[in-house]
Amino acid sequence: MENGTPGVSTKGIHVNLGNKRTLTLSLADRSLKLHEPNSKNRLRSVCKSITTDSCGQRAIPLYNVLWLELSNRKLVIDYAAQPSETAVTRETWAFDLATEPAPQSSELEEFISEVLTQAYHGSQLQRRAYVLINPQSGPGGALRKWKRDVLPLFQAARMVLEVVTLKRGGEAADIAENMDLEKYDTIVACSGDGTPHEIFNGLAKRPDAARALSQMPVSMIPCGSGNAMSCNLYGTHRAALAALAIIKGRVIPLDLISITQGDRRSVSFLSQSLGIVAESDLGTEHLRWMGGSRFEVGVLMRIFRRRCYPCDLAVKVEVANKEDIKAHYRQNTSEIMAQETREQEKPILNGATDVNSSGLPPLKYGTVQDALPDGWELVKHDKIGNFYCGNMAYMASDANFFPAALASDGCMDLVTINGDLSPITATKLLFSVEKGKFFGNAHVQYKKISAYRIIPRDQPDGFISIDGERVPFEPFQAEIHQGLGRVISKKGVLLNHKAQESFYAIIVDRYMTFCSDAGQGDELLRRFSSLHITANSSEIQQRTVPAGMSTQQQTGQGVVKIPSIAHSVGEATIAKGLSDILAALRKLREGIVASKRIDDFAVQVYLFCVRISILAKQPEAYHPAILYLLRTVHPRHSLTSAELAEVVGYLALDAVCRRKQPAEAMAVCHEYRLQDTRVKAALYAVVHKNYVVFRRTQRDMDGYKARLMEWADRDMRIHTLKCLGRTYHSVGLEFLENMTASKWNTLTRNDDVGWELEGDKVIIRKLKGR
Repeated sequence: MENGTPGVSTKGIHVNLGNKRTLTLSLADRSLKLHEPNSKNRLRSVCKSITTDSCGQRAIPLYNVLWLELSNRKLVIDYAAQPSETAVTRETWAFDLATEPAPQSSELEEFISEVLTQAYHGSQLQRRAYVLINPQSGPGGALRKWKRDVLPLFQAARMVLEVVTLKRGGEAADIAENMDLEKYDTIVACSGDGTPHEIFNGLAKRPDAARALSQMPVSMIPCGSGNAMSCNLYGTHRAALAALAIIKGRVIPLDLISITQGDRRSVSFLSQSLGIVAESDLGTEHLRWMGGSRFEVGVLMRIFRRRCYPCDLAVKVEVANKEDIKAHYRQNTSEIMAQETREQEKPILNGATDVNSSGLPPLKYGTVQDALPDGWELVKHDKIGNFYCGNMAYMASDANFFPAALASDGCMDLVTINGDLSPITATKLLFSVEKGKFFGNAHVQYKKISAYRIIPRDQPDGFISIDGERVPFEPFQAEIHQGLGRVISKKGVLLNHKAQESFYAIIVDRYMTFCSDAGQGDELLRRFSSLHITANSSEIQQRTVPAGMSTQQQTGQGVVKIPSIAHSVGEATIAKGLSDILAALRKLREGIVASKRIDDFAVQVYLFCVRISILAKQPEAYHPAILYLLRTVHPRHSLTSAELAEVVGYLALDAVCRRKQPAEAMAVCHEYRLQDTRVKAALYAVVHKNYVVFRRTQRDMDGYKARLMEWADRDMRIHTLKCLGRTYHSVGLEFLENMTASKWNTLTRNDDVGWELEGDKVIIRKLKGR
């Protein structure tokens, strides 16, 4: 087996099956590929997660691979099939191994180990889960979802499970308070957001609370009405998709908030609210049968009353205005990106929390019963209609109330809105949440804070919500503890659209720095080539590749030469810089796919990724990105004619030049009605081995397509040399170098050309004397 890095490997193995059949397994394009040439119907699948190439080879994305093992002389492959975007089911392939010749069990077991290592890269194999099912959550149905959607996936991943069905309120807190931390890798709540709230508070009651909260990740299968925790961590409110995310997810830190009210202290992981949101949540308990729609009904009912909730408020502000909040968000996202790119499974504990201390961390600002801390000012608010403080972005699948929220930045996001807005204005404000325009609305006061105290007044009773749970209508104080808790997250912050855009800006900035440091075009292209293991050693004429990345930007017009790769002291540093950019782009692509984002931004990111990966000669990056653009994005969000022609041209050239599949290239051009005459000329030249047309077309191509044509360079050059050798006794040196796009020294060194050079003439064979 060949060596390779995760996500880039081309490892493969041939497995002898019964009835003299052979199964070929390989790792490429972040997929497990299976090919059984003698049994075409064996691997038939109608699932979207399984793709089939022109050779009948099946590919399972590594994210969907759950388990492989040898059992009773069978090779068993369990994976998560996705027949639609909202459904995931367990599927199993079992292959009987041949008895003759003797199976190479050690090699196969080594391959299986490598597959599992890459499939769970950065995640934990066979997690031990303590599962708490709350059958009363939301509209009910938690038990049914567990048995139908979740349990089969957990079992396929060989997770070790202990399952408890909750029978009373507060039971989850009692279990968390008394559980053995060493027996489990996560505690899973099959519920709404209420059960995770109980679990966090149960852990907080332990004598070793700080250690318990920082050691035991809390995860959630969405079975309630809001399911905010699942929407933020897994990008979905579907039980099966969340289960797959828990199987493949990573442990990340989460800020927790201490709430003091009277002489009580509790913790909050999600939100605190007073006003319209609290009433719309807690005041609609009788509408639980409506699911998530009950919140919208409750909000609309209260908007038209124009009700205000007077209170006195003192806040410890960390970032006051929206522009500074954006800067704070970009900076923290950059730091998270750097950590995620390093593929760390166990993130660093943020903040100064001492996990060896007993109980919860001490309160920096005291309790609600203490005097106001120094520097705090109690301000009277008579017209507040909504006081909403959040620790995560999404409060429901379509309600991104806190777009600048981060899991562990040490800040809460506070939103206050006056209650005397006209019903029309308030309704527009409500709809702006779903459209992603809430943050910029002038009626929204948005701050990053670390602590606050709120004192309701002028009403005998009302609703205060902590993580969706009702608490007494009396003053309370909140204080954040950075990184105190742990959760399992699918891809960190990159499920959030604003995080994706900020992340992309950081990637582009790094890319521009990379290009700027390279200087002239020669050095820039050399740096791109430095990442490619089998870098092209020929020198060809090619157009300059631009540093920009707009979806509409065209390539440059200057003609430069790509020199052969020179090994230097800085080569590893150059490759590392570009490798980090490509790794970050892969993270961003995964976030876009996980969040089901298909819009102009997604197109821009994928085109940028394709172009950079082409220049770096990374087919495992650009090929799946091209297929995603054509098969997933384009049918739902049409590419422009220029974008479509560009992407189809890339796919056709890659098919004929790299993968040597001319029939596939022709079929792609026909399917998408490609009218690019240069691409068609290139296909003609490769198929018919016309090196004159090939070189002329390559010189006329833009930088990206010319780069793809390099995959066919060696074959065309060898063919050219053979043709010249059969046809001519001698040729001019300049003619030979132009036809082969290589210098004489390169031809003799790399292509074993044994002809003789006499001045400016190359002697192919000497005439025999008469």
